[in-house]
Amino acid sequence: MRKLFSFILTWLIISPGVIFSQEKLWSLEECIRYAIDNNIQIKQQVLQTRYQENILLQSKLNLLPTLNGQATHNYSFGRALDETTYEYTENQNIQSNSFYAGGNLNLFRGLQNFNTIKRNEYQLLASELDLETIKNSISMNIALAYLQILLNRELVSATENQLQITKQQIDKTNKMFIAGSVAKGNLLQIEAQAASEELQLINLKNQLDISYLTITQMLELGSPAGFQIVIPEIQIDTNTLISENVD
Repeated sequence: MRKLFSFILTWLIISPGVIFSQEKLWSLEECIRYAIDNNIQIKQQVLQTRYQENILLQSKLNLLPTLNGQATHNYSFGRALDETTYEYTENQNIQSNSFYAGGNLNLFRGLQNFNTIKRNEYQLLASELDLETIKNSISMNIALAYLQILLNRELVSATENQLQITKQQIDKTNKMFIAGSVAKGNLLQIEAQAASEELQLINLKNQLDISYLTITQMLELGSPAGFQIVIPEIQIDTNTLISENVD
C-alpha cells in the first residue's frame, strides 16, 4: 500500500495538466507551488529567516575596527596668530590645514563577539530548518488532501455504478414478481438495498464536497466553487504491484 501511494504521488507530480474546459484544472504540483508561494505562515518564517541573516551579519561587522577622521582648513586676514611660527602678523593672509585620523579595535571582547557570531549562526540555521519543515508539512498536507479528493471521486463513481446496477435488478425482479416467479420479499429486499446505496451516495458526495473545501482552505482560495483538479489516468501493472508487495 505504501508503494502504491508513492507511485500515485510521483505520477501526479510529474504528469502534465490537461485542460478539458475553460475552467482551470489544478495539478498536484501547481497546488503545492501555489501554497508555498502564498501561505502566510511560510511568508512569516521567510521574514524571520531574513531577520536572523541580518543579525548574523551585524555580529560579524562588530569584529571590524572603527575608523574616523577629520580635516580642517583655517583662513585668517589682518592681525592673527601664525600657527606655524606662533607669532602675530599684521595684514597678512594666513591659511593652515589640520588632519586627524583615529581608530578603535575592541580586543577584550573579541571572544564574546565570536561566541555571539556562533550563536547567531545556530539561530539562523534553526530558522532555515523551521522554514523547510513548514514547507514540507504544507506540501504533505496538500498532497494528502489532493489524494483524498481522488479517492472520494472514485468512491462516488463506484457507488453510482452500483446503484445503477441495483436499479436494473429492481426492474428485473419486479417483472419476475409480476410474472409470479419470485416472492414479494425478494423485491422488497432489493429495493431496500437501493435505498441504502442512495443514502451512501449522498454521504459520499458530501465527503467529496468537504475534501474540495479542505484543499481550497489550505490554498487560501476562499471558495471551492469552480475548483477542479487534474484527474490522472493511472495504469498499474498488477503483477508487478503484487510482486513488490510480497517483497
